[in-house]
Amino acid sequence: MAGIQIPQTDYEQTPTTFAAGMPARPLGNGETVEHFVASVDIDPGTLVEVVNGAVRPAQSLNGALKPLVGVALRMLTHTNATSFSPPFTTWKAGQQVPVMRKGRIYAKWSGTTQPEYGKLNYSHSSDGTHNQGVFTDAATASTAGAEVDNCPNGVLSVKSTGSTSVCLVELNLPAG
Repeated sequence: MAGIQIPQTDYEQTPTTFAAGMPARPLGNGETVEHFVASVDIDPGTLVEVVNGAVRPAQSLNGALKPLVGVALRMLTHTNATSFSPPFTTWKAGQQVPVMRKGRIYAKWSGTTQPEYGKLNYSHSSDGTHNQGVFTDAATASTAGAEVDNCPNGVLSVKSTGSTSVCLVELNLPAG
């Protein structure tokens, strides 16, 4: 006699493993994602800015900050991706990059202490010798090549991930 089969009714909706560029929950829960052409190669999880209609990792050129538009998503099924399974390496210049503007996403991190529900800073090296578009707890700095600034309103650290290279942020950046 066959036993009664009960369907699974309880399952985890958030991943137990994460990587920079992964949404914190399945898309379709009020997130805002827009697509932009990449002007240079961009790693998933990078905070990006728009310049002349294309995105690049946040950087400061001649002390001028450009509008931050969000964090580049990791999309494992993207047909133009360099890999279809982890680890997804990079979006190539000229590709359409999905960028999360509103929602929770795991992003690139370089620092010591990830605040819970606190403000973050971000690195935006003007010459590429240091991080570009990476969240940090480092103090603001205007040293050429190692610039760090406060994140704008609309970017908030949610909680510590326990990782030295990935943080969880909540975005609510204005539409471009």
